[in-house]
Amino acid sequence: MLLKSIIPYVQLAPFIRSFWIFESDYGHPVTSSRIIAPNACVKIVLPFENNLVAESQSVTQHHPESRLQFIGNADEPYVVSTSARRSGTLIIELTPQGACHFAPFSLHEVTNNIVPFASIYGNEAVRLEERLANTPNPVQKAVLLQDFLVKKLGRVSIQQEIVDFAVSAITSSTGQISIRSLEHQTGYSRRYLDILFLRYVGISPKTLASISRFQHFHLLWAKNPTPDFYRDEIFRFYHDQSHFIKEFKRFSGYSPKQYGTVDNEFGRLFYQDYFENFG
Repeated sequence: MLLKSIIPYVQLAPFIRSFWIFESDYGHPVTSSRIIAPNACVKIVLPFENNLVAESQSVTQHHPESRLQFIGNADEPYVVSTSARRSGTLIIELTPQGACHFAPFSLHEVTNNIVPFASIYGNEAVRLEERLANTPNPVQKAVLLQDFLVKKLGRVSIQQEIVDFAVSAITSSTGQISIRSLEHQTGYSRRYLDILFLRYVGISPKTLASISRFQHFHLLWAKNPTPDFYRDEIFRFYHDQSHFIKEFKRFSGYSPKQYGTVDNEFGRLFYQDYFENFG
């Protein structure tokens, strides 16, 4: 397996968390559980070689070869699979507040779901997919996609600025800031913040906070996949162990102890950039 990181354009960098090209001679490894846990990032995916399937408790998502897909935020884990042949996928993870800059619809409409690019951008997307299919080099494919996204950037609204502030407050606190504190800092009610988040993020502030806490522990697992990877950190983020176990199972499908024994090398691979940049 090869995961190549792409440096996004300067214009796009504020909205992109990570950008990769994934390639494998034999598809996704059948020996790995291939679990992708929620991380509050909307994704743009292009399987440029081989089809891709993502399955969760609520939906089975098909990603046809050479067709761009806009994947909404998820609040449940999913498992990815391909047929056993050479595979290549281009993946952009947008920041929680970044996706709305490219989506001319409420992001809540695609939570735990996918939308083909062609249904969003029409003939523009069809022409882009044709160009991508006729461009053999994956890095050049990434260039074409970024050129397209730059053209779709719009003006930032006041509502988006509110969401940007609230998302930053949640993620910088690793989900530990209270909704009451967000109300105080923004000057807006919980109900109004919920409405803005569903429109511009796809999930509520409370769910984003839960995912942010979970991701802290998921990173601990990626660094040290053992049955007790979580033990030293629980009470920094949770009042009791039962709450932690319930939340961890919601986003991973396993209890923390079980997850520490699961072979999910594919899932760990996507923390490669973090390890290289932050150790």
